[in-house]
Amino acid sequence: MRAAAIAVLWLIGVATAAAAAGIPAVAYHDIVAARNGDPYAITVDEFAQQLAYLKRAGYEPISLKQLDAARRGDRALPSKPILLTFDDALRSFDVHARPLLERYGYPAVVSIVSRWADAGRVAADAHAGMAMTWDELRALSRSPLVELISHSDDLHRGIAGDAHATQAAAATARVFDATRGMESDAARATRVGNDVARSAARIKDELGISPVAIAWPYGEYDATLVAAAAAAGMTYHLTLDDVPTTLATLPQINRFTLHRYQGLADFSRALAFQGHYRRDQRFVEVGFDMFAGATADERARMLGQLLDRLRLLRVNSVILHPFTADGARAFFSTGALPVDDDLALRVTMAILRRTSVQRIYLRLPPVDAAAGAALVSDFARRHVLHGVLLDGDAAAADIDRIRKIVRSYRPYAHVYVPSRLTHRTGDAIWAEVDTSASSATLRALARRFDAASTLYLVRHHASDDALRAALTALREGGARHYGYAADAMLANRPDARVIVAPLHAHTIAVRAP
Repeated sequence: MRAAAIAVLWLIGVATAAAAAGIPAVAYHDIVAARNGDPYAITVDEFAQQLAYLKRAGYEPISLKQLDAARRGDRALPSKPILLTFDDALRSFDVHARPLLERYGYPAVVSIVSRWADAGRVAADAHAGMAMTWDELRALSRSPLVELISHSDDLHRGIAGDAHATQAAAATARVFDATRGMESDAARATRVGNDVARSAARIKDELGISPVAIAWPYGEYDATLVAAAAAAGMTYHLTLDDVPTTLATLPQINRFTLHRYQGLADFSRALAFQGHYRRDQRFVEVGFDMFAGATADERARMLGQLLDRLRLLRVNSVILHPFTADGARAFFSTGALPVDDDLALRVTMAILRRTSVQRIYLRLPPVDAAAGAALVSDFARRHVLHGVLLDGDAAAADIDRIRKIVRSYRPYAHVYVPSRLTHRTGDAIWAEVDTSASSATLRALARRFDAASTLYLVRHHASDDALRAALTALREGGARHYGYAADAMLANRPDARVIVAPLHAHTIAVRAP
C-alpha cells in the first residue's frame, strides 16, 4: 500500500515538473519536398531532422487525450512532453509527415478547415487542391496516432474590415460593408458562433468524430470565440500565443510556429521557449498626426515611407498613437472622440504584414476614465493589439475595468500603467524618461522595475546623440524593452544611422525559471 502511494506521488511529481517547465506545442503547416517560398513551410528533410532531434533529446510527443488525462489528474505526463499539431489538414501531411510520424510512433493533431474539405468549394482559395477531401480525412481518421480537430468552417480567410477594404482575420474582424456599414458586435458573435458550430457539425457528420478542440485560424481569437467553441463541445483551443503551455493554462494550448525556418538551432530555441523568455522588445512610437489633412494619395505615400522606416530601424514592436497631436481626434472608428479617418486598421495590418514588427501597442491620450474605456473597447475589437499604455492618472478600479475590456477582445494583451501609478504589485509598467536624465539615473531606473514587464519610452526632443546615450544607459541598467517617441519619419529624425545600433544591442540573457 505504501509503495503504491509512493508511486502515485512520484507520478504526480513528474507531471507537476513537466507542467511547470512548460509543454512545447508546435504548429506546423505545409511539409514540402523542396523550398517553395512559403515562409511557414518546412521540407520533408527538415521535418525528419526535427523528429530525430526529439528522439535524441528525450522528448515524448503526446496526444490531446494524454493531455486531457493529465489535466484531470488521471495520468502523469512524461518528463519531456511535446505536442505536434498540423494546421489546415493539407494533403502534404498525409504524404510527407504521417509516414515519418508512424516510423517513430509519434501522435499528431490535425486541424480541419471544413469548407476546404468540401469537394468543389476551394477553387477560389489559396489552398486550392492542397487540402484533404473528406474521403482522405476518413482514411486518416482510422490512424490511432492522429487526432482530428476543427480549424473553423470558413474563418481561415480575410474580410474587409474598413472602408479602405483592409483585409483582417475573419474570426476577430468586423465586416465592413459600404451599404450597411460596420458589423455590430452582436452580428459578428452570431456569424462566428454559427461558423464554429457548423465546423464541429460537419466533422461529426463526415467522420463520426466530435472534435474536442479547435485551432484558431491565424491564432486570432477572443472571449466570444472561446465561448462559441465550448458551446459546440470543443473543450480545448489552440493558439499561437508565445506563452508556454502548462497544465494551469489548459484548456488553452499555446503553440509556436516555425517562420522562415533556418535549421535545428531555431527548433531547439523554440522548444526552450526562448522566444518568450528572451525576447527583447525594441520599439518606436508612431503618431498619426502626419495623416491629418492629407489627401488619399499623400497618405498612401506616407504609409509607404513609414513601412520603409520601420524596416530600416528593424524594430520588432510599435506603439501606435492613432490620434491627432492634441488628442482631440481619432484615426479609428470610435464614439468617444471625433474621427478624422478610420485609418488605423490599414496602418496596423500593413505594419504587421510588410515589416518585421510582431507586436502592436496602443497609447491612449490623457482622457477621463469613461472615454479611456470607450477608446480601448473601440480599438481592441477591430485591431490586433498586444498592449495598452495608459496615460494620465487612473484609479485602480478604472485600470481593472480597462484590463477586463482588453482581455475580452485580446486575451493575450496587457495593460501598462504609468510608473508613477503602481497601484499594486504585479502591474505591467511603462516608464517615460527624458534624454536630459543622467546615464546613472537611467541605469538606476532600469533596475527599479521588473525587466520582463516594463516598457521604457524615451522622449526624443534633443540631439540624436543624447537619445543614443539614453537608450544605451537603459540597456546597461538591464532594461529589456525600450524605444523612443516620437519618430519623425518624414524628416529622418532621429537619424536611423545613429539610432539603429543602440536599438538592437543585446541586453541580458534571461534564464527560464
